[in-house]
Amino acid sequence: MKSVTTYLLITFLFTWMLQIPVVLESQKVISLPFSPLILLLFGSFGPSLCGVLLTWREEGNQSVRQLFKDGFNLKVSWQIYLFIATVPLGMSLLAHLIAGGSEFNFNILTFLATFILYFFLGGSFNEEFGWRGYMLP
Repeated sequence: MKSVTTYLLITFLFTWMLQIPVVLESQKVISLPFSPLILLLFGSFGPSLCGVLLTWREEGNQSVRQLFKDGFNLKVSWQIYLFIATVPLGMSLLAHLIAGGSEFNFNILTFLATFILYFFLGGSFNEEFGWRGYMLP
């Protein structure tokens, strides 16, 4: 039996415990001795961390392995990979054109590095093992 209430409480507590100081610093209420981005980054992993820990507590090591296996299921059609590869590029081009850019300098290495960085540190990766891996089933 999944502890939905426990998951939600721990996830929000962990996340906001790390992100409230960032808000307070942005309003000049407190001053942090380090970059607030560090707290934002760690706080964003709250949902996944909680999902993995509760899966382990409730169902054991094998279920945690299955959770990660399901999260990294690479057996999808080539159309999905094409979509994943072209949509961010198309959105970047559209944003550039809307912003009034006259020259579009595309560097594939910069694009891939940015995509990977945002995926693993600022995108869905840090939340999906909790919301979709733990809560959705």
